[in-house]
Amino acid sequence: MKKKQLQVRSPLRFPGSKSKVLKKLQPFFKQHHLEYREPFVGGGAIFFGKEKSLKNWLNDKDYSIYNLLHIIQTLPLELSNLVQNTSPTIELWKEYRKEPITNDSVENAFRFLFFNRTNYSGIHSANPIGGLNQNSKYKIDCRWNANTITKRILECSRKLENVRLTNYDYNEVIDAPG
Repeated sequence: MKKKQLQVRSPLRFPGSKSKVLKKLQPFFKQHHLEYREPFVGGGAIFFGKEKSLKNWLNDKDYSIYNLLHIIQTLPLELSNLVQNTSPTIELWKEYRKEPITNDSVENAFRFLFFNRTNYSGIHSANPIGGLNQNSKYKIDCRWNANTITKRILECSRKLENVRLTNYDYNEVIDAPG
């Protein structure tokens, strides 16, 4: 009997996420296929919502997305510890906005995730949920449930085992033999 594969949810939020069309695509996933490639993985809703193929290749030209997935794949506990030890505040958000990108891949992945979970619609360049003055009924931390985010990171890490991750232009993924 074939073991049921893990279907998980991404820790990322994106406006117009592909998760909204996942149910419409699921019949196509039942077709036998040995290889799955996603040249624009984004939050990974499609990959995380389907069974793995024999070969899986996820790609995104956005380095921040690639780096986050790479860290989830290789260092999920380190990323989870940062999530668990952080309580989003407007002061922390402003501090992270002022600081330049670091040389630490885990810290950069965490900050990308932090802004994704604390900004309007998950958009990196947007203002924080609740605004800079936090006058809304929704505050900066309303999408930050450390336990849920950590659970998703760990589940995604298991699903990303033996998955090829790249930071290429989409045509390199599509044109590669396979």
